[in-house]
Amino acid sequence: MNLIELNNTKELLKEISRKFDSFNVRWAIGGSLLLYFYNIVEEFHDIDIVVDIEDAIKAKEILSELGVFQEQKCKLNYLTTHFYEFNINGIDIDLIGGFAIKKEDKIYDCSFNSEIVDSYVKIDDKFIPLDSLKKWAKYYALMDRETKVNLIETYLSEGHREITNILKVKRYKKANSSDVVSLIKKSIRESCYKDYNDIELNAWIDAVEESKIDKSFSNSFSCLLYYQRQLVACGNVDFNGYIDYFYVDQIFQGTGFGKFLLKQLEHIKVKEFTSYVSLTALPFFESMGYEVLKKNKVVRNGITLKNFLVGKSKSLQN
Repeated sequence: MNLIELNNTKELLKEISRKFDSFNVRWAIGGSLLLYFYNIVEEFHDIDIVVDIEDAIKAKEILSELGVFQEQKCKLNYLTTHFYEFNINGIDIDLIGGFAIKKEDKIYDCSFNSEIVDSYVKIDDKFIPLDSLKKWAKYYALMDRETKVNLIETYLSEGHREITNILKVKRYKKANSSDVVSLIKKSIRESCYKDYNDIELNAWIDAVEESKIDKSFSNSFSCLLYYQRQLVACGNVDFNGYIDYFYVDQIFQGTGFGKFLLKQLEHIKVKEFTSYVSLTALPFFESMGYEVLKKNKVVRNGITLKNFLVGKSKSLQN
């Protein structure tokens, strides 16, 4: 695969991502392209897209508008509910919904489950979801493709031997508390110095307590974003829609991580989201559709700081 072909594939993935996001299609990348993004293999020959079985027809219609729907080839030992082939701008795509493999008279359900997607590859402003490597090791074993099974198992056993551009989404655990505290303090110091003076920043940072953070994250829906093994963003939202500790490492602000993180938090089922945000964070939240509900003042270690209560109804989600 040459650079032009790779760039064309990335542009196509961004377009597919935009279309699928617009119609709430639940999907991810599987097959050889999945392994390519993890640097497990050096090349791929097509794009395997796995979708939630309920979204398969919708995804088929979207891809049909982008390119040419091709005659399906009969594949033995597959009992997949939805399997469609496309060629879009010279790139072959397999769309798979309700993936199933038959082996030794037994049928194995390999259906895609969007709820367990926790890895994404960042291509410019889009985050492309990746299916589970462990699951694809199982699928390849069922397909008797031992070479790829061995490649995946070696990669996993070596603890991700290469740092890649994969974004990992993790839920908070108590063992993460010190990393979260460090990120929050670092973000406050490096991001907010233009809006708050040294006295205010020190009071704010000194008020960050690990026990309070642990309690807040442990009793809410949380997201930790790791990029190249580094914690780059964190956030949590309680089940009334209140977003509490939302922070992005200053180095990674403007990369789309904050937008991605906020959309992850907004997945919970509430009518409205609210948060108290700093002067520094206010423009970001306004860009995401939040409105100022009131100006506010908060006291940290005897020092008064300005912030804002912002809110957004569920119907206004981007």
